[in-house]
Amino acid sequence: MLRFYFLRVIKDYLGHIILLGLPTLLIFINMQIQMNVDPDVDKGGAALYVGFVFILMFQAFGAAYTFEGIEQDFFTPFKDRLRAAPVRPVWFLITNMVYGMLISFLQLLVVLTFVVLMYDATISNWGVVVAVLFMGVMFTHTFASLLIVLLKKANKAQTFITLYAIGGTMIAGMFFPLPENALTEFLSRYSSPITWQWISIEGFMANDYSDAFLGLSLLLAAFAIVMVLFVRLSKRVVA
Repeated sequence: MLRFYFLRVIKDYLGHIILLGLPTLLIFINMQIQMNVDPDVDKGGAALYVGFVFILMFQAFGAAYTFEGIEQDFFTPFKDRLRAAPVRPVWFLITNMVYGMLISFLQLLVVLTFVVLMYDATISNWGVVVAVLFMGVMFTHTFASLLIVLLKKANKAQTFITLYAIGGTMIAGMFFPLPENALTEFLSRYSSPITWQWISIEGFMANDYSDAFLGLSLLLAAFAIVMVLFVRLSKRVVA
C-alpha cells in the first residue's frame, strides 16, 4: 500500500514541474526586475520576501496532491477496490494526506534552498522558520482534505484553493502595497492563515517574538479547528 501511494505521488511529473519550476521561475524574474530597477537593492532580503510570497502561495496549490488522491480513492469507482483490500479505509485516507504533506514540504524546501543559494540570503532562526512552514503545510493539506470531503469533486476543491491562495496573498498586500489605513493593516495581519504564517515567519526572522507567536498561535488554532471538522466529517467517507 505504501509503495503504491509513494509511486503515485512521485510519478506526478507535471505537478512537480509546476510546483517546483514555476515558483522558482517567478522568483528569478521578480528578482531580475528588482535588481535592474535598483542595482543596490539588498538581494538577500528582497529574495527572501519574494521567495516566501511564492512559497506560501504554491504551498496551497500543492494541496492538490492530497485532495486529488482522496477523490480518486473515495469518490470514483476505484473506492470499491479499496473496500475489498484487507486494510481499513481510514489508512488510505491518512496515507494520502501524509504523502501529500511530505512532497509539498520537500518542494518548498527546494525552492527556499534556491533562494538562499542563488541570492546569498540568510534566514535567522531558520529551524523555527522551517517548522512554521511545515505547520502551514499540515494546515493546508488538512483544509484541502476537508474541502474534498465536503465538495466531493477535485475541480471544485481546486477552485476554492486557488481563490484562497491568490486572494489570501493579494488581500494581505503581499503582491503590491495597499493603501495605508486601519482596514488594510488588519487584513495584512489577520485576513487568512497565509498571513498568519507570514507574520510568524517574519517575526522569527526579525526576532520579534510577539508577532512570531501570535501568527503561530492563530495558525495552530486554525489547524486544530479544521482537523476536528475533518475527523468528524470524514467518518462518513471511510465508514
